[in-house]
Amino acid sequence: MHNPTVKLWTRHLQYVPLVGIAVLLVSTFRLYESAYFWLDDLTSLFWVQQTSVIDMLTALVNPATHYFRPAGMLFYWIGLRLFGTNALPYHVLAWLIHTVNTALVYLVVMRITRSRSGAAVGAMLFASQAVFSHIYWNFGTIFELVGGSLFFLGILLWSSEQRSWAKVVLLSWVFILAVKGKEMAISLPAIWLVYDLAVRTNLKWRHAVQVVLPGSVAALLMLKALAEGRSTAADAPYYMDITGLTLGRGFGTYLNMLFSAGIRWQVWSVGFVALLILMALLKMRRAIFFHLWVFTTFLPVVFLTNHRYTFYWYIPFLGVCGLTALLVREIIRRLQPLMPFPIGEIAASLCFLLLCQITFTVQESQTAKLRIQQHEINGEFRGLIQALQELPPLPSNEILFIASAPSYFDEEHLTSAAQMLLKRTDITARMVEQFPVEARYRLRFENSRLYRITDSK
Repeated sequence: MHNPTVKLWTRHLQYVPLVGIAVLLVSTFRLYESAYFWLDDLTSLFWVQQTSVIDMLTALVNPATHYFRPAGMLFYWIGLRLFGTNALPYHVLAWLIHTVNTALVYLVVMRITRSRSGAAVGAMLFASQAVFSHIYWNFGTIFELVGGSLFFLGILLWSSEQRSWAKVVLLSWVFILAVKGKEMAISLPAIWLVYDLAVRTNLKWRHAVQVVLPGSVAALLMLKALAEGRSTAADAPYYMDITGLTLGRGFGTYLNMLFSAGIRWQVWSVGFVALLILMALLKMRRAIFFHLWVFTTFLPVVFLTNHRYTFYWYIPFLGVCGLTALLVREIIRRLQPLMPFPIGEIAASLCFLLLCQITFTVQESQTAKLRIQQHEINGEFRGLIQALQELPPLPSNEILFIASAPSYFDEEHLTSAAQMLLKRTDITARMVEQFPVEARYRLRFENSRLYRITDSK
């Protein structure tokens, strides 16, 4: 018989995963506390500076808007008006959204796997992950964060046992907003269909019909995107090569990103399909769902031959979390009868804390070089922005001639930065090797400082 005092004491162990993940998140965020603005941040801040509140809200509610990712740009719009050019609050905001997403991953995985321990391990892996470490230091990944929030919320609500038509209409709007955050979210209706077919136990014809509404919206959006992309040049960032070869190579590329490997895409393809067949033979329906989650959520970006980034793993990674959770559930099921109370509970808690430490150590080690590089670049960007803010009032239609600039900056980024910081759309920046005779503002960027060479009239 269990000792009541011991049983009461062990109840506190249920909070170990919460504390462990919270400490893991804070520790991870602290690695990137020196994060500053990136190139895309300056361009986005410039555009939202020109956007009124009416235009911003219209872009959010209008399904046919051409405004670029309004659900994500909304956070730039709010940030500029609340924080100005103070970079830290932007990153705190992004970290808060990632924290919410970690909680959503836990809820989704727990609902599907029915394992609190497995869901805790899955959420822990999502909380501190090297493959999409850009989300910790680059506010430009706000689109992944916002799109991910709505995507995870969408599957959480869809997976409830009772699903009325009113909820379907609501979820259709959640889907539209998710796409307005990140186009990658266009796969959400497909994920809903896979869930109904692979996981739902009380599947009825009504459930299959309900996916038609958001599915039709997704089809229209996809056809629109394909029509617009037909004229895209082969060397353009968003050029899509929709072929079987690109599909295989693309998935191989992303899987190598995740495992830091160099395995041939053919091997990945055979392994992925073989594992899916094995799951089907063993009737592992929940594993099939998470396996197909990775495949389905990557489809919108896998054909982009010129635009592949590690942080595209943000939404697909929930599939990895789910498969890990199922593995943990099976391990616990086999070990639990062998470990008497409360030894099993204490051992599980200690193992979880150890996994948190290992996850953080791996993430810290794999991103060390990137963090050093970003710290140096952040110093350059910070110096440029501070120098531009300190420029004296400029005449109308003035041109800033710059002989050298921070890493990755070109004329477009310099012009956007100057116009945003000076709140002037008539200012232009030009990069030159030699200053023209008529140049009044001659600038050179060296040692993280912007120097004024001369002020000839």
